[in-house]
Amino acid sequence: MSAADERITVGYVVRAKGVRGEVKVEPLTHSIERFDLLSAVVVERAGEPARPLTIDRWRPDPPGLLVKFRGIDAPEQARETVVKGYITVARADVAPLPA
Repeated sequence: MSAADERITVGYVVRAKGVRGEVKVEPLTHSIERFDLLSAVVVERAGEPARPLTIDRWRPDPPGLLVKFRGIDAPEQARETVVKGYITVARADVAPLPA
């Protein structure tokens, strides 16, 4: 993988939550507000091909956040496709570090 293809992890999908396909995410970034700027992400799970997804919406759910991915509309679907996966972004989409 070249440096240009390197992806940066911004969250870990812990579990499905609710009946509409939302997932509980442990943020791995200094500011959860950075999710406001995210749309296209890739979810990477061990032993599976990377899965490009679109974030429809997110909201704080302390100590983490809830994320709804487009096309994932049931908890069973979330468990099969994204739970225990890492949300990654392209290096170019990384938020600047705080001073």
